[in-house]
Order: sequence, then C-alpha cells, then structure tokens
Amino acid sequence: MTSRYDKYQQELDKNILECHEKGMTLKATAQKLHVSKNTGWYHAKRLGISFRKKKYPPRDFTRKELRFLHSLGLTKKEIANMLGVNEKTIYTHAKRMNLTFIDRIQKRKFTDKQLEDLQKLGFTIRQASQKLGVSISTVEHYKKLLNLKFRSEFEYTMEQVRKLHRDGYTLKKLADKIGVHHTTVSRIAKRLGISFRRYTNSLGLQRSKYETVKEYRRRYKREWQRRKKFLEKSEEN
Repeated sequence: MTSRYDKYQQELDKNILECHEKGMTLKATAQKLHVSKNTGWYHAKRLGISFRKKKYPPRDFTRKELRFLHSLGLTKKEIANMLGVNEKTIYTHAKRMNLTFIDRIQKRKFTDKQLEDLQKLGFTIRQASQKLGVSISTVEHYKKLLNLKFRSEFEYTMEQVRKLHRDGYTLKKLADKIGVHHTTVSRIAKRLGISFRRYTNSLGLQRSKYETVKEYRRRYKREWQRRKKFLEKSEEN
C-alpha cells in the first residue's frame, strides 16, 4: 500500500517531466507546481533531467556604439534613453567593457562669497543653511573647505537670552520665543548672572529689567550706605 507522500511524489515527478518536455524553465515550473525552485531542482536532479536556462534577448546596440556615447561624456541614464534600454543594462555592459561613469555634480545653490558674508554677519550653521536653502551637512562641508568658523548655537542662544531678558520677557515666554526648554534658559541665565525675579526690597528699590543681579546688588549697597550716613547726621544734629 502506497502512502500519501509516495502518491504526492509520483504526481510531482510526472508534472515536472511534463513541464520539462514543454521546454519550461525551472522558475516557471516551480511557479506552476506551487513549490520552491530548490524543491524543483532537487526532484529534477533525482530524475536525471536539467532545465534550460532563460534566453535573454539580444542587444539592440553594439559595443562600439556604447563606447562612442561614453566618450561623449553622457551619463548612464542619458545613454539608456538614447538606446531605448534600461539603465541597468547599460551599467552591466559598461562594467564588462571596463567603462566607468561619473555622474554630473548638481549645481551649487550658493557661492563661496555668500557663505563668507553670512559668517561675517554672525550667522550660525543652522541659520546659514536655512538662508541658503541647503542642508546643514552641506554648509559644514564647505565650511571645512573654506576654513570658516561660524558662531556656535550656544553663543547665539546666550545672546538671545540676554537681549530678551532686558526686554522684560519672563522665563517661560523667553523659552517659547527661542524654542528651547525653560531649564536650558535657567542654566544660561545663571551663567550670565541674571535673574527673572522682579521684586522690591526693604529699601523700596526695584530691580530694573536692564540691569543684572550684580549691578542691582551694588546699587542696593550704595543706597543702604547713603541712607545710613543720612540717619547718622540727623541724630548728631
């Protein structure tokens, strides 16, 4: 009594032999019988048969034509459009003929002078890239070639914090204005020696938005000494 596997194998062998007689390729046979190519190859080898290889259509151009078009400095895409073939076909035959293609470099959107002017104006790399309409990596590449030194983002942020603090911005509004977290603004303000607290002390002095903490403390000390001397003179009289 034959098992199910033996019946399946006999039927598969029969179908493989029929496909082989029709001149089908291994890939087409595997797709028709719903098996993998490795399975089809294994049973074909066991049956002692070999499938024909796929015949590629002949070239529509000669090597002489390809070499001539390559000498004109054309790219792979331009040659493929002229000959009416795929770009990969041109690449394959050019590789066999030891021909190399150099893709055309995209035209730059800015000049060296424009980049140098932005650097002199105090732009950061991010601001320069937005101004020129290119990526940050492009600006960094030409910055190294021209040996330019742009202002860092941290220096620009410190300047913005100092300027907006004098304009009377609070900590949260300033952070939203320059697009950073409020803790970052707090650390920068601590380094700059400025505070966002607006208060009045016992002498009735209020810190101006245009002076730093150190300047306010000096003014407070001078006022306290002035009032102390005034009280001492009034007691003597």
